[in-house]
Amino acid sequence: MHGKARFTRDIGKAYRVAILRLCFPALCLAAEPASAQGTNTGYRCLFLGHSFFHPIARSFEPLPGQNGFPAHRQTIVAHPSASGAPGQLWNSDAADVRQAKALLATGAVDLVGLTYYGNVGSGLEDYRKWVDLALAHNAKTRFLLQVPWARFEDRTRAEYEARCELSQGNVHNIIGKLRLAYPQTSFRCIPQSR
Repeated sequence: MHGKARFTRDIGKAYRVAILRLCFPALCLAAEPASAQGTNTGYRCLFLGHSFFHPIARSFEPLPGQNGFPAHRQTIVAHPSASGAPGQLWNSDAADVRQAKALLATGAVDLVGLTYYGNVGSGLEDYRKWVDLALAHNAKTRFLLQVPWARFEDRTRAEYEARCELSQGNVHNIIGKLRLAYPQTSFRCIPQSR
């Protein structure tokens, strides 16, 4: 297998395992019961993002069912490049974005995953729009913010790692501010760039 393909496959596998660990064992243990027996059997998820986010979200779909969470459901809204940033999606009039907002308005979403796109549509207020909509209809909604990997072209490993660290620091800063603004709400970081 070529180096780039192997790197992408390994990143994808690591990301799926990280989401499974973060979403279900860590989050579901503290969640309200989803079944009459008092055990959580899965989350209803809405994942919104760009091409560094949605392929891994898609490959994640079978994992909860294979690991004891048979009621897991997910909806993915995927837009390319900057158009998949939270602010760009919020301002979009695309049918799938309208459907995502309508889904949030039903209160049926337990977990929202958003991504990051540098200086485009990824400011605190861009995330707050999605958070406010979700919490207005389900006060127990939880959130994941994903840190995508940087583009590797023409960068040394050290430059690549520095770029990833910068993105991760920016997302952690946003999460810190969201936790202050919404102290009863869970916000997690998925460091895909790692």
